Amino acid sequence: MLNTVVLKINWQGNAVIAFILSAIETGVLFKVFNCNRENLRVFITLNFRHLEKSRSLDVTELLSLFLQGTVIWFCILVFYNFVALIVDRSEHALFKRVLKICIWTCFGIAGWLQITNLYYMWYNEKFLNRELVIFGFQQLGYLSWHLKRFSPSLLLIIIVTVFGVLSITQWGLLKTFRRTNCFFSPKMFKLLGVAVIVYIVVFNVWLKQPWQYQKNGIITMASSSLTKYKIIDVVGDYSLIPKQRKINYKGHSIEVPIIVICIESMRHDLAKYEPSPVPFLASLIPQSIFFERAYAVSSHSIYADVNFWHSQFPLRSPKFYRFKHNSPHRGKSVFEVFKALEYQTAYITSQNETWGGMINWMKNPGVDFFYHAPDHQGKTYLDEKDDGFAVFAKKIQTIGSIPDTETLGVARQWIANLRDKKQFFLGMNLQNTHYSYYLSEEAEMPFQPMKEFEGMFGAWPRKNLEIVRNRYLNAFYNVDKLIENFVLFLKEERIWDDCLFMVVGDNGEAFYEHGYPNHAGPMHDEVARTFALIKPPRKSNIKPATISFPVSHIDLTSGILDMLNISQPYSFQGISPFSKARKYVYLYCDAMKRQDGIIRWPWKLLRSYPGEELELYNLDTDPLEKINHALENKDIVSELIKRFDKWKNAQLSYYTQPEVYSSYYPPQFE
Repeated sequence: MLNTVVLKINWQGNAVIAFILSAIETGVLFKVFNCNRENLRVFITLNFRHLEKSRSLDVTELLSLFLQGTVIWFCILVFYNFVALIVDRSEHALFKRVLKICIWTCFGIAGWLQITNLYYMWYNEKFLNRELVIFGFQQLGYLSWHLKRFSPSLLLIIIVTVFGVLSITQWGLLKTFRRTNCFFSPKMFKLLGVAVIVYIVVFNVWLKQPWQYQKNGIITMASSSLTKYKIIDVVGDYSLIPKQRKINYKGHSIEVPIIVICIESMRHDLAKYEPSPVPFLASLIPQSIFFERAYAVSSHSIYADVNFWHSQFPLRSPKFYRFKHNSPHRGKSVFEVFKALEYQTAYITSQNETWGGMINWMKNPGVDFFYHAPDHQGKTYLDEKDDGFAVFAKKIQTIGSIPDTETLGVARQWIANLRDKKQFFLGMNLQNTHYSYYLSEEAEMPFQPMKEFEGMFGAWPRKNLEIVRNRYLNAFYNVDKLIENFVLFLKEERIWDDCLFMVVGDNGEAFYEHGYPNHAGPMHDEVARTFALIKPPRKSNIKPATISFPVSHIDLTSGILDMLNISQPYSFQGISPFSKARKYVYLYCDAMKRQDGIIRWPWKLLRSYPGEELELYNLDTDPLEKINHALENKDIVSELIKRFDKWKNAQLSYYTQPEVYSSYYPPQFE
């Protein structure tokens, strides 16, 4: 099983220099992969041999590299052979060594770029499986498609360069190696060039078909950390609240137990399925405040989860934002609010909160009892199909997720041991419903057909759609039963009637409605819009209802406080849906795709990078987002872009100016 790959070059020459350079190269790659020798599973050793030292190059090794890297490794091979010709004809030893050092430096840079830009290939447990080969070929087409749309001149330059590289490669290899294999013949390279051009043409024609969702592929990955913004005077343009001002919670007397359950990948339409995969949760809707249009702040959990509990927007940096310990950006969490009200607090989660550094913000002073997967002594599971997290967990020698039945067991035990069952705040995160949808041996499976399937997160084959979706529905059916049993426990403890009970999905889940599966990418409604309800306590003045206007998840956190007449911290950016309807809902993701999103009902605008591709949907007349109105409604596009950019500029101006964020709370938006 492949955990990581190390490329090591064995030079036929000075053994000392070869050892030193090999050690440097291996060290760089260990640093890139953030692994140690115990994690290492596979070594690929390439022996580049010169004419006088060997009769041929190992074609299998070269072909494997070509299939993985497609471009970069092949270009470096060409460069090596070109330099080898110069080195061989030189009589100066120092000159030879300098050239060798240069080629090693270039190889290291290329390795870094390859690992960074094509990380999806490397984060996979199988070496050269079918999905990776398909992924590699797709990227060649997507790259050419992107260049054709946004930079035709650059595409022409690349085509000319490719022909030049092929010619140099042909000449270099024929001069460097004996012609013992037809792989390096001139005819083979001409056929290769023609095949690539034909493939690119066919792929681009295929992408023009109306049913194809046009993705940017690796070019998005390479550019996902880039953005442009205009630094503005946040203090002058916004009435920021100085940090000297604080909310005083002393004197508040509240006796309402609060339980908030965040469920992974919970789509907004699960309650509408027939038969229902969540019959118990659906039965709670008539006695709850049901949020018909609740939107996560992002499409991936690292941003969506942490910011929900802190009631803040996720956009804090032009690059991917990592939650750091003692970050000056962290405001108060909802746990800290209730801790100040002398509540007992707990965050009990099935997931490993070290993923993305979430633990640095979630394990905060407001949490009396913090419990996540590494704290668990019982059964845990690691989903081998969740390639990103699976590899990450193995690298840091930790574990995956806790089955939700055990997480809820820990929560029951914590509640049972409380000295005061009227003043506690419990936050939970359930993970059985994350791809590939954990099912225990005792699980019920009413949705059929269903069977085991292969495929990476975000890239499993469309032909498996029915069985994958049924497994997803079965996972929710069983989690729904677990929640029903947990509510029975609350009733036995005489907590249920008096408690505020909230269930919300951290994000949704796609099943190729717009050409992609799972989440962490584009923010169409199947991914960004989630199930959300709040069952109010019996004595609440707010009665069951359905709220139809769009709300952000950070508004729900504010709504909990508003429902209990508690002032929210100044660091919160949410607007309680019980006091005011938000005019604009802001969305932002920076994972498998970088995308901006804004909703001003009924219009929803998505802007993808690079290239600023625009999608405008009327959610009232087109709830499935099938018709893009961006071209014929340019005035609406202009209005929403202007509004989003104002929000983006304020966020980035605030978080990138230490003199501002150290003295003021974050800006507020309507």
